[in-house]
Amino acid sequence: MTSPGLVLRARKLRAARGVTVATDVSLTAAPGEVIAVHGPNGSGKTTLLAAAAGLLPDGHDTLRPGPVGYAPERASQLPRVPVSGWLASLGRTAGLSREESASRTGDLLRRLGLDPYAARTMNALSRGNTQRALVAQALIADPDLVILDEPAGGLDDDGVRRVAAEIIRAARRDAVVLVATHPAAPVPLPPGTTWRFADGKVRAEPRAGTRLGAGFEVETGDGRLHRVSEEALPGLLRAALDAGLPIRRVQPGSELTPAAAPLPRTNAERGQTRAVRRQGAGSRLLYGALHRAWLLAAAQWFAAPMLLFLAVLALVYATDAGSAPLQPDGFVAITLIPVVTWLTIQAHRVDGRELGRAFAVHIGGRSRAHLAADVAVLPYGVALSVVAVVWALASQGEHPHPPLVILRMTALLVAAAVSGIGLGSALALIERMGWRLIVAVAAFLVLVLGRYTPLTPLLKLATSATTASTVGTQCGLMVLAGVALAAAAAVLASRLS
Repeated sequence: MTSPGLVLRARKLRAARGVTVATDVSLTAAPGEVIAVHGPNGSGKTTLLAAAAGLLPDGHDTLRPGPVGYAPERASQLPRVPVSGWLASLGRTAGLSREESASRTGDLLRRLGLDPYAARTMNALSRGNTQRALVAQALIADPDLVILDEPAGGLDDDGVRRVAAEIIRAARRDAVVLVATHPAAPVPLPPGTTWRFADGKVRAEPRAGTRLGAGFEVETGDGRLHRVSEEALPGLLRAALDAGLPIRRVQPGSELTPAAAPLPRTNAERGQTRAVRRQGAGSRLLYGALHRAWLLAAAQWFAAPMLLFLAVLALVYATDAGSAPLQPDGFVAITLIPVVTWLTIQAHRVDGRELGRAFAVHIGGRSRAHLAADVAVLPYGVALSVVAVVWALASQGEHPHPPLVILRMTALLVAAAVSGIGLGSALALIERMGWRLIVAVAAFLVLVLGRYTPLTPLLKLATSATTASTVGTQCGLMVLAGVALAAAAAVLASRLS
């Protein structure tokens, strides 16, 4: 069955910080249609694409086919993971099986010319290959809505041809394709419709099939032969001269054209298209959490807070804790909360704003993406809790530690970790780092100085030599506070621009 088309209507289309980029928006796209989005810089093309992808607060009449694939214009932050592993992991997050994800990853790498770089880390790719990888991740699950934001940026002629072929391929399987283009990085497109920004409006216009101007072959002094479009020629010459490379020759090359325009397919051809079987929301959330936990580990951002926590453990258990083992454990639990809060914020920011948006599209929305980042920190919190308990048992071996006490120690630390995850989840909603730091300090001051907060019993435990029979109540209070904060933050994530 053919998937429904895209319908996007809004009285006001707002970008970040509430800036209105267009009014009275009413746009539709049919399955298999390729839509070009044109407009000057800053006109709102990216905002329109984000709204179509479901990445903005959705208070208007929008109908989109699902699932969605989104390629941002650029990636300000790239993970230190191999290209092939990154794509396969996003495929699992989009609901593909392990075999399906691996197969599609190999096919996309080959079709986009990235197979020689499959084992290279994302942060080591060139600008053009990074752009190919961004297009690849948008296509990994054969989405019904493909959104490409200026996909030709930094690409050579070969890359432009390959991206144009993928656009045609997506249209032939009845996907709606939105492509924002830029005069400096054009993409050849088949006939269709153009959504053009002008005077605060978005108008739909018919579009003839486009092709790039005649290309040029440029040989530089290092012996390399470059094939570029007419629009990209001045930039290449300027870059070569700035690098001190002589220009040996410049001559016209072959014209760049897209693959054959999408033709209407018969019912038999549509029946041959293999349906993608996707896993449920729970499985996708789990794989999304594993994906972000992997990115956090590869970025090594976890090292600083974890080393700080180990230093605190060394100081706390450097001397004899006496016969009240829960008292130093209470202090360690207080320290664990800001450490896990730090880790949680990093898990949300580990791949930057642009790739974070693409991840949200794969997992099924910003709320799920936010929750996946929270779950990704849970293994780190549990690991730190286990390390703290083992450290206490190893350094305080001369004192008995009954099983019930060990259980209380572990529960107290895990509960503190959950509380830290909830607080970090809420703080991650704040975009500006300076404001985030101010709010974090204020929140901890309230927790420590307030008369009745989730930390109040924990502070009493850390300063009292009692065995604290209320540990169970304290653990429940911290877990409840952490889960409530994380749930509220996940809901707010889809309502904040």
